[in-house]
Amino acid sequence: MSFEKKYSLRELSAIKSLLSFVITVVSVMVFISNQFVVWSYALYMIIFSVIGGYIGARLTQLVNENFIKYFVILVGLSLSAGLFYLEYLI
Repeated sequence: MSFEKKYSLRELSAIKSLLSFVITVVSVMVFISNQFVVWSYALYMIIFSVIGGYIGARLTQLVNENFIKYFVILVGLSLSAGLFYLEYLI
């Protein structure tokens, strides 16, 4: 990817999903080959990951890009503030 080209949020989401898929496949292969998978939990994780990915992809297509940008910033700041509070103020 180049810094000269501006990617839309939808393009970046597609790139992120592709990279996430590749990383997941590699890590799953490592865990399976080392017999670290508890299949009773893994099946639920697979099902809900597919559902979450589908919902996320649909929302990215339906919702305004500015809303998504501000929502991601809001969630990031909220999580950072919450973790800071739990770590340093309690």
